[in-house]
Amino acid sequence: MNKISAEKKEMPREFADPHRRLPQNEDAEMALLGCILSQPDLIDELVAYPTEIFYFPARIEIFQTMRDMRAAMKPIDLITLTDALTKKELIEQVGGPATISEIFTFVPTAANWDYYLQLLRETWLARRIIVECTALAARAYGITNEEEAENLLMEVEGRLFALRDQKRLDDDILNAKVVMQRTLEKAEMAFRARGNTIGIPTGFKDLDRMTGGFHKEELIIVAARPSMGKSAFFGNMALYQLTYEKYPYAVGIFSLEMPAADVGARMLSDAANINVKRFRDGFFDHGALPKLMSMGGKIAKTKLFMDETPGISVQQFRVKARRMVSKFGVEIIYIDYLQLMRSASKRALESREKEVSEISSMLKATARELKIPIVALSQLSREAEGKEPSLSHLRESGSIEQDADVVIFPYRPDKGKESDDELPEDALAKIAKQRNGPIGKFPLRWMGKFTRFENVTEKLYSNNSEKRQGVGK
Repeated sequence: MNKISAEKKEMPREFADPHRRLPQNEDAEMALLGCILSQPDLIDELVAYPTEIFYFPARIEIFQTMRDMRAAMKPIDLITLTDALTKKELIEQVGGPATISEIFTFVPTAANWDYYLQLLRETWLARRIIVECTALAARAYGITNEEEAENLLMEVEGRLFALRDQKRLDDDILNAKVVMQRTLEKAEMAFRARGNTIGIPTGFKDLDRMTGGFHKEELIIVAARPSMGKSAFFGNMALYQLTYEKYPYAVGIFSLEMPAADVGARMLSDAANINVKRFRDGFFDHGALPKLMSMGGKIAKTKLFMDETPGISVQQFRVKARRMVSKFGVEIIYIDYLQLMRSASKRALESREKEVSEISSMLKATARELKIPIVALSQLSREAEGKEPSLSHLRESGSIEQDADVVIFPYRPDKGKESDDELPEDALAKIAKQRNGPIGKFPLRWMGKFTRFENVTEKLYSNNSEKRQGVGK
């Protein structure tokens, strides 16, 4: 067998252990190249992979030459490949014409090409892990302070997460068949639901009617002026999802503004119908404490995961969000709130607007990467005070509007007027942007003593105006 000597002609590996050979499978490399020679269309199945999926330099050169020929729409066979390598003055470097002939006869059929590819993916991924971890370990020797250690740790987690995603490389490029299959699946789900919630329900009937719930990969912005109830709004949705009878969801919350116990108090007040002020003054109504204990025990059994780190950077958020999803199976994440986040990048230091822009774009990228909805609360500018909120009021960056799939404004028109927290107050929510659905307003009821928004519309109806309940228009 005319093989290239691994000891003499392997590509130099900067971080490889000189006493050990990196993982490799020469027979699988020969077999996969042989499959391509006998069935050239197979090279299209490998378009998402780098040439480094092969280990030996000769195999890399042969594979790259095949790709070049395919891109130039030239036929690939024993004769044309030998000719192409000769013209590139590589034929002797890859072992001569005898090596190409050997590859051609190495496997009798291309039927097992996907198995050979799997073998190469395994060794390639193992090599990437070794190289990445060795490089990161080398950098760790130069750490001089805690901040450098923290930054490197975040980079380690990010790189290892990215390596795990290498297993899905061949899923990145979708052909027309896959695209239409997924599209028709969504259409069939919508048809079966007939106006009911397809995504993660929010508990607000009109919001679910107009959005179909919150969907994977979406960035949802909930924005309002201070004290309008945006934290209560997300807390009401999170509690509903945690305790949803049909399917309790795993919910992650990043609370940058309030301690975890304060968020818990709001949830417990909502769930147990206990005035939230009693958590501060202790004057609970008769029998309230046993009720709180009982309801608190139920919430304690839910899949709620919280992070209360103040001033968290978006880079730290991304690492922790990945961990929430991979370790705890979190299906939706809430952030309270976006303007309290920061970015550790150099670009973010140029201006606050660029920093917020970077934060919003990274939140959207994280939603896509983790395939979950991310709901981020946001402040509105002072110009929104006393007015109906609009997209132009989003504070500090127009990129928030650009990156968001859905923008919701909960607001209370009578806020600021003399009112009694013990009495219900009229409220509204406005969907100002929705990439894949209608926009518009719907009524809600604000219960201040429970920090809770309630439905006015009692039943969930379709967007079909003929079937819609009048109050929900």
